[in-house]
Amino acid sequence: MNENIPVIIGEAVAGQQAARANAVRKALSVLSEDIRVSTFDMAILLYEATANNYVQGWGFESVADYGAKELGLKERKVQYLVRMVRICNAVGVKRSDFEPVGVSKLREITSLDHTASYFNTLTKNNEPMSEHIVDLLSRAEDMTYDQVKQAVSVLKGEVGENARVWVPSFWVTKSCMENVILPAREMVRKRLGSAPVKDEAGNAIEYSDGVAEELIHAEFLADPNQWTQEPDESQEQVDGETNL
Repeated sequence: MNENIPVIIGEAVAGQQAARANAVRKALSVLSEDIRVSTFDMAILLYEATANNYVQGWGFESVADYGAKELGLKERKVQYLVRMVRICNAVGVKRSDFEPVGVSKLREITSLDHTASYFNTLTKNNEPMSEHIVDLLSRAEDMTYDQVKQAVSVLKGEVGENARVWVPSFWVTKSCMENVILPAREMVRKRLGSAPVKDEAGNAIEYSDGVAEELIHAEFLADPNQWTQEPDESQEQVDGETNL
């Protein structure tokens, strides 16, 4: 038996993988020139580059890093394009079935965790989220974006008191942002550790700013040592006159 055969086969496979990686990179470069008409082609190739670790061989930390630096795409866009394909593949929905849904609706639907479950309050049973994703994908083409978004919110349990609302932003000084807000959020994240979700590369991600802010405000309200006395009206009047 020729002991060199496994080595030759291994080298051939490696050569094929390198050739495919190069072909994918070239194709993505061309497609990025007009992403509006090639979104799904790019999404599928970006997913392939992620699943096969091509981007590491290209010298990038992640597919989002590659997309931003070489293709001129926003990292967030790259991440959700990859996720759309990954989730659809995971639940067994083919491109011919999910492409007609459109990017906006797909982005909403594939924000769901296909490995999770949904507690049906009518049947009182936990149901596989993957089944709900497949069902929603099959109906989404005939639904409006708002209808899809509402359906996703229900499946996530983000209704009623748990509905998500936008907190208006506000201006602060650079010193406040750098020395107060960001350090406070970092302290919260260190305490919480990694969030129980992963990015497209399979790495655990940090809790969002929203989660950090919620904990900061909740602890302030729960602290019995915070101000509980009524304000001094005489002092308010003095302050008010001073500001006139």
